[in-house]
Amino acid sequence: MHILNLFNNKKQDWNESGLSLVEVIASILLLSIILISIFTMLTHSARTTKNSEEIIRATYLAQSEMEIFYSYSQKSFGDFTSNFHNLKCSFDSVSTQCYTLKVNPDSRIILSLKKTIPTTNEIITIDIRDKGDSLKGIVIEVFENEDFEKGRQPKAQMEDTLEWKDT
Repeated sequence: MHILNLFNNKKQDWNESGLSLVEVIASILLLSIILISIFTMLTHSARTTKNSEEIIRATYLAQSEMEIFYSYSQKSFGDFTSNFHNLKCSFDSVSTQCYTLKVNPDSRIILSLKKTIPTTNEIITIDIRDKGDSLKGIVIEVFENEDFEKGRQPKAQMEDTLEWKDT
């Protein structure tokens, strides 16, 4: 009888000290849920970071274009639209940037410019509106080529009103 008790005690100790199959499966399931949640957050974070970088780049391009037109507004020249006929293309070591000039018959929009940057696959649109006297409103939008063709919202948009020197 003493030997039987010893055997039963060992069996009972083994069951209490180890893990059952249900406990192992439950812990694996819990660990899987936690890992999937972490990987989902990391993927979403990477996607958000990439989108933020694209918006920052587009905003930088819009700001650069705005600075160019601010410098034009401070220069003194005669006919407003004739000076933009010279903005056809500019070439540098990084990209070819071409403007397409379109004088709009709408009296509020004096001219529209479309600038393509082939190396980055981006399109910048610039609308200059007459706001009376020497004030001109400038709206600059930066699109990815695909977004522009599908009529989607721009990645960045910048607006300003500049006093334009006429003479």
